[in-house]
Amino acid sequence: MPNWLLVLTLILLGYVLLAIEILIIPGFGVLGISGIISLILASYFSYTRLNLWLGLTVSAGSLILIILSWKLFPKTSFWKKLRLEEQETKEAGFKPYKGNLSELINKGGRTLSPLRPIGLCLIEGKRIEAISEGGVFIEKDKSVLVVRTEGNRVVVKEAT
Repeated sequence: MPNWLLVLTLILLGYVLLAIEILIIPGFGVLGISGIISLILASYFSYTRLNLWLGLTVSAGSLILIILSWKLFPKTSFWKKLRLEEQETKEAGFKPYKGNLSELINKGGRTLSPLRPIGLCLIEGKRIEAISEGGVFIEKDKSVLVVRTEGNRVVVKEAT
């Protein structure tokens, strides 16, 4: 494999792994660390196997692309679809549910915000934070059914 192809492959692999970590897998773990290591290796190989100027270009380009992505990606419509924008404040009418959550099982309601997988639902006339069963996304204003409660968590699924 030519050296330039190795460097290019490592750069692409690094960005793909970071994108998977950010967009698909919650948290920061093995794929994110592997992506960063891949970018560092690409910079190292470009310095040692190619030349100084290509090494500087790869390193600076990777750093600039990461910084631009960090700054610009949260402003995209794609990011806004992934992120819950509503806030649970007293001014917005949010009050923690004081009753016994198990009495909500098999009760219906609707989503007040997208469940991605956590969001707000209106169940029995009360605003309740709920999580979707199986971690699936449920859009706003969809009918839901309370499947179970786990401690202070209310698990819902989309009603059919």
